[in-house]
Amino acid sequence: MRYFWFSALCVFTFVSLGVACGSSSDPGGGDACPVGFTGDACDLCTFAGQGAECEPTSPRDFFDIAAIKSLTIADLGFEVTNTVEDEQGTVILGDWDGGLFPAINADGEPVDLTIRSRAAIYVPAGWPETANAHRALVYGVHFAPNVTQAVAAAIAAHYGMLVLYHGEYASNWIDLGYPDRGELNNAGNAPFQNPCVPVDFKRGNYQFYSIPHTAMRAITLVQRLAEARGGEVTDVAIRGFSKESGGAWTAIAVDDRVSVAALGGFASQDIRFSMQSWGETFGCVGDEEGHEKARKTNDALAWRLSTPAGAAHLNAFDISRNQDLFYPDALLLDGDVHLPGMHDANSFVLGSETPFLDSLTINHRYVRKAIHDADSLADDGDLISTVRMPILLAELLVEGADGLDAYYPRVADASASLDAGVLSVEATIAGPVDQVRLRWSWSDDRRWSEEGQAAWLPVDLTESAGKWTGTVNLGAEGLDDKVIGWYVEAQNTL
Repeated sequence: MRYFWFSALCVFTFVSLGVACGSSSDPGGGDACPVGFTGDACDLCTFAGQGAECEPTSPRDFFDIAAIKSLTIADLGFEVTNTVEDEQGTVILGDWDGGLFPAINADGEPVDLTIRSRAAIYVPAGWPETANAHRALVYGVHFAPNVTQAVAAAIAAHYGMLVLYHGEYASNWIDLGYPDRGELNNAGNAPFQNPCVPVDFKRGNYQFYSIPHTAMRAITLVQRLAEARGGEVTDVAIRGFSKESGGAWTAIAVDDRVSVAALGGFASQDIRFSMQSWGETFGCVGDEEGHEKARKTNDALAWRLSTPAGAAHLNAFDISRNQDLFYPDALLLDGDVHLPGMHDANSFVLGSETPFLDSLTINHRYVRKAIHDADSLADDGDLISTVRMPILLAELLVEGADGLDAYYPRVADASASLDAGVLSVEATIAGPVDQVRLRWSWSDDRRWSEEGQAAWLPVDLTESAGKWTGTVNLGAEGLDDKVIGWYVEAQNTL
């Protein structure tokens, strides 16, 4: 997705976080090596602004994947609470341990919390003699009650594969003193735990440590349950939305059991660019509407650009820097256009994922939702996220990466120009396609989530000599001085 807007970047200045920053080999003024580092790793960084290269450089440094793979059902604390059978198959409901999370409670104190989760395992009739018995789809949902889903049973029955949905109990954040899960996610503010040099990137790191840790343990859980019923799972798809998507992006760089993934509702793959986008939109300090997040974003970005710890954190957890580590050979992605009430509008600036998507080399398709769904399921996204994407993911797991090119169209290239009030778009489409559209909208200030924001309008493109083209006369619409957003979508009816 590309946008026509131009403004100066904020100049971010490091804001002191209350701890003097010593040298990387003398963390905080002491001579002890930071937790998790030994020998030469104590002297962590030689860095200059955005060119930082620090250790650790990989999310794999924070997970013992061999230990995760070898966990037993007893290690995972799985206890069956109910079993339901019908003509489609069997649903096993149970509680289990999502892993140990070194948390920070609401009083700022360190607490080691065992993540309590619920799981629903959908076993199709006839398994493990079904065609795809060696495959499983694992979906991390937001909350424990959401693990029971009709679509999960339908996927298991139709494809003959195991399906596991897992979600956390609210007690995980309530026991820590937080009113909701969002507060828990924001509590482990890395700059305050590691103000100068890396000390402990696990403590309080709910998004990039706890959630992916639980996701990988869930893969082990479905494998152990398969073995207990006389089968074996070797081919896994994972689905995550919002926070679970952020965690799943980390998991696919660590766990080689994941063949394909569907990730949605997350647009901070490039942390630095995402933060800069927020600053561009809401200002370096922010206005009355967005000042608090603008201030926190400013501080967090400054920490990443101005300290050895921040630079190391970027290299370890910035998804855009870890693309070479991804194990899946195909991805399905989904997001929205940030209209009021849409999921992404609350957390991201539209366009903040564009550089990452432009650089993503893994074969992928992106579903961009242009219309607000009145039947939205707020916990885990809209109906596209909760129903269509899991079905498409199961299909992708069966067909493999070649299935993307065989069945799905792809916008191979798209460009736009603005001349004399006319927006002109040209696109190249690969794969089977029935219809190609331009979607466009306008804004006064790039805050696409504001009430009254103009709808994203469709314009059919026409094909000639392998190119799909179309125009919009912005002058005739009285929009010559507006910020214009646009993207191209391709569809078929296969």
